[in-house]
Amino acid sequence: MARAQVPSPMGTRTALRPVGAQTPGNSALRPVPPPSSSSALLPAAVRDSGTAPASAAPPIPPVAKKQQYRLEIKTRAVRPGEKIVVVHSDFEITDKHAWIAFYEKASDRDQDYLSYTFLTSLDDRTYDVVAPKKFGDEYHFRLFITESYDGTARSERIQIK
Repeated sequence: MARAQVPSPMGTRTALRPVGAQTPGNSALRPVPPPSSSSALLPAAVRDSGTAPASAAPPIPPVAKKQQYRLEIKTRAVRPGEKIVVVHSDFEITDKHAWIAFYEKASDRDQDYLSYTFLTSLDDRTYDVVAPKKFGDEYHFRLFITESYDGTARSERIQIK
């Protein structure tokens, strides 16, 4: 067997041919099929090193940041008349009527809030309210990212001690 340069769809490559075999100029010559492995398409230096060149594949686009809607209570237990502070997570406010509201624990209806404000009026994503004068009661906040009453997030409960 002798090595010979033969044309292929991927360019010229070396193939084994029996001694005395026909040459590339002869019309009876049949091209040697390329190997079935995709690694044969890589340059020898890359194939032997086991790593692909930087330009072998297009870059993977960055994953879009998923919006995380959360409310974090900064003061868990307060006395009547003290401030209760909540901070909403950092997200893009797409509706100018997005709002946050303060509720009694027992309230199931989104319409039964004690106080509210629009997110666009907050400084540093922080909203605070004065704790009611009822001892032992629990309260929480709800976040609405649109003008509707479809709650997006709820805070943990705050107890008045």
